[in-house]
Amino acid sequence: MKKEPEFIGKTAKYDITNSRIIFFDEITYGIYSLNIENLFVDVIITPLRLKQCGIEYVGEVICYEGVILLIPDNYSQEWGVYEIEKDFLKTSRITDIDVGRSDVIRMDAMLYLMPARADAPVIIVDISSLKTIAVIDGWCDYSKGEKLIGIWGSTATEDSIFFPLIGTNRLYKITGMEISYIELEDIDDIYTCCVETDYIWNVSESGVLSKHDFDGALVLKTNTCDILEKNKKGAQYLRILSFNNMLILLPNQHNPILLYKKNTKEIITIEKYGSSFRQLYIKNYDVPYWGFVRRNNNVFLLPNRFRFTEIDLENGSITERRLCIGKNFSDEEYHSWIYGKVLYEENVFSLKSFIEEISEDEKRLL
Repeated sequence: MKKEPEFIGKTAKYDITNSRIIFFDEITYGIYSLNIENLFVDVIITPLRLKQCGIEYVGEVICYEGVILLIPDNYSQEWGVYEIEKDFLKTSRITDIDVGRSDVIRMDAMLYLMPARADAPVIIVDISSLKTIAVIDGWCDYSKGEKLIGIWGSTATEDSIFFPLIGTNRLYKITGMEISYIELEDIDDIYTCCVETDYIWNVSESGVLSKHDFDGALVLKTNTCDILEKNKKGAQYLRILSFNNMLILLPNQHNPILLYKKNTKEIITIEKYGSSFRQLYIKNYDVPYWGFVRRNNNVFLLPNRFRFTEIDLENGSITERRLCIGKNFSDEEYHSWIYGKVLYEENVFSLKSFIEEISEDEKRLL
C-alpha cells in the first residue's frame, strides 16, 4: 500500500501552540502547522505569498493570541505579522537598531530580542503593541581584544533569562530590565546551558559537561570528549535538554546524541539517530536537530537535517517517524515549492542530474 506523501521540511524556527507546532520551513520558505498527534503538516502561508509580502527569510516564529510573528535574522528588518482568523499578512518595522539575532525569548507580555554579539544591545518589545519599551546597552565589559564575543543558547526560567558568552566563563542573567553575570568555576569555554531550580548545566565548546550552583561553584564535571569523534572546528554540542533524571545533548555535525542520567552519571550514546534528508534539499548543513517537544516519557526531536525522531526517556530507545503532507496542499504543489526553491537559489545541478535525483527520491517515498 502506498504511503502518505512525506513532508521533509526543517522545523528549527518554530513555536508551539496547543498541540500544534507552527514553523518556518528552511527548504521551501513557507509557514506550516504540524499536528503533534498525527504528524500531518498543513500550510499556513505559502512560500509565494511570503515572497510577495517581501519576507525572504524568517529567523524566529512567535505565536500569541491569534497572531504569528515572523522575526527576521536582523531585528531592524521588516517583521511579518500574520492574523490567523483574518488570514491577513502584513509587514512591520519594529526597531531601527541594527542588531543580529541569536534568540528571541518571551517573558509574559514582553519579547527579549537577544543579540548575536556581546557588543550589541538587548532590545525589549511589548508583544501586544510591538513597541520597543527598553534598550539595554553597554551591559558587557568583557573583552578579548579585537575578537568579537558571541552569544548562543539563551534559556529562560519563570522570571529570568540566562545566556553564556561563548568561549568565556561568564553566564549572564536578565531579570526584568537588569543584567548581571555569574563567573563559573573551572570552565573557560562555555557554549550553551540549561537552568534548573537549583543548578545550571553547561556544555563547553570542547564537549565538557559541567554542573554549577548559582554562585558559580563547580558541583560536577564530566568529560565527554573520550567518546566523541571530535569535530575539526566549532562546538561539539549545541543544546542541552533537561527532563527529570535525564539530560539530552543535541550534537553538532556528526557527533552522537548523548543521554546523561543524572542519578547514576551514566552516559548513553546514540550513534545512529535517523536518516538524513537528501543533499539536494539541504546543503552543507551540520545541525542534525534543534527543536523538541516533550510528551509524557518521550521526547520528539523535530526535523532539521534528519527526520523526526522519538526518544524514550526510560530506556533511551529511538524511533524514526515520517511527517506527512496534510489536506490543504498537494504533493505536486509541495514538490514544486521544493524544486523551485533549489533551482532558484543554486544553479549547481545539471538538468540531467536534477531529474535523476527526483526519480530516485520518488522511488524511496513509495
